[in-house]
Amino acid sequence: MIYLNSIQHAYQNLRFAWNEHTHAVSRLSSGKRIQTAADDPSGLAISVRFHTQIRGNQQAQRNILDAVSLAQTAEAGLQSIQEQLLRIRELLVLVQNGTLSENDRLHAQQEIDQLIESIDSIGKGTTFNGISLLSSWIEGTPASPGTPGTPPRTEIIVRQSPTFQTSFDLNPNSDQFVVPNYNIPVRAADGNFTITAAFTPMWGKGPDNGPDLHVISPIGEKFGLNDGGYFSNGKAGTVSSASASSVTFNGEKSNPETMTFISPITGDWQVRLVNPEKKKAYRIELTIAYQYTETVTIPGTPGTPPVPGTPGSTGKVTIQTGSTTGDALPLELSYVTAEALGIRNLIATDPNAIGKIDQAMNTVSSERTKYGIYQNRLQHRYDVLDTLNLNHASSVSRIEDADMAAEMITLVRGKLLHDVGTKVLVKELDTYRDRIAALLTFAKNPIDSNQLS
Repeated sequence: MIYLNSIQHAYQNLRFAWNEHTHAVSRLSSGKRIQTAADDPSGLAISVRFHTQIRGNQQAQRNILDAVSLAQTAEAGLQSIQEQLLRIRELLVLVQNGTLSENDRLHAQQEIDQLIESIDSIGKGTTFNGISLLSSWIEGTPASPGTPGTPPRTEIIVRQSPTFQTSFDLNPNSDQFVVPNYNIPVRAADGNFTITAAFTPMWGKGPDNGPDLHVISPIGEKFGLNDGGYFSNGKAGTVSSASASSVTFNGEKSNPETMTFISPITGDWQVRLVNPEKKKAYRIELTIAYQYTETVTIPGTPGTPPVPGTPGSTGKVTIQTGSTTGDALPLELSYVTAEALGIRNLIATDPNAIGKIDQAMNTVSSERTKYGIYQNRLQHRYDVLDTLNLNHASSVSRIEDADMAAEMITLVRGKLLHDVGTKVLVKELDTYRDRIAALLTFAKNPIDSNQLS
């Protein structure tokens, strides 16, 4: 058993030596210490983050070079405009001289007009990748005076109920017929409602005066003829009650009949039809409807405050100068057309013409200075990104790259251990094989003890 364990240990050491040799060969051939996540998980995460920053900074450097080209293009256009303004000023000084004839001044004016047209053409035609650099203008927004609000108000709303219709028969032996309850839900104490009931005989002889309309309030007060209520005396008119401030009955003993309730109490009001007279059989069609009015308060609407206008401004181009969201540099463009410079329709003999040209030249000089500042700032940012990328690359190299000297030592050591282990293992296996052969021979010839020597 001990003998077998020694062989197993020899094989295990041989396998370790081979794995070490294989990894050393892989690192030497690729030059990378980290080839898979298993080699160094934490180091891999750090190196990926560094690679992200490096590639973002490299793209930002390309963005910066594009922005520098944009600024140089704009400056070239401004330089051309400035040179033509200098020529215009020179001509204006010439025109002010009294030794010139009118024809000479006319020629000077013609040249000035052409120079102004050229300035306008350069201002509108100087572009970079389709972006207008010298005629970029964003119109402002006008001021808004706001709107006044509306105060709260009250309105009387008339609500019309759906029409209730039913047909029924009266026979000669019936004293009265009560229509099934028709309830009116009243929900607003400050409203009014009117009930109207119309009766149309369908066949046979109808009642002489028509059936009577009866109404019962939510507290049990009765309104109607022949019912012991407020109108039991058979007279129409207006009365007061606990259920409403006043009640008016119209159309007594006629068709239709109407009741109007002023400021009724809330609750369910019942409507009934009663026929007190005995007549022969006939059919009646009944139609009941009510109209309800209530006073509602409609809230006012708030007004909108005035909104100040915004002035016009030149356009802007945002340059991404880094790998993070906040690394952005806005470049303000220019608006230097003839109209913007105030030299459109310039008259050479105008005593203020030289002052206008001087003001235009100051504007152009300021714009050229602005683009020069942009170029310097972008160049500084480019240099900073160079330094960042150099340092990041050094950090990535320390994390990812293999130590060639150490890997060579590991390669030689692994190769040596592998060769020695292979020879040892072969020798041990040979010895083990000889022992087994001797045992097999002894098993066949147990008397021959010389086989064991």
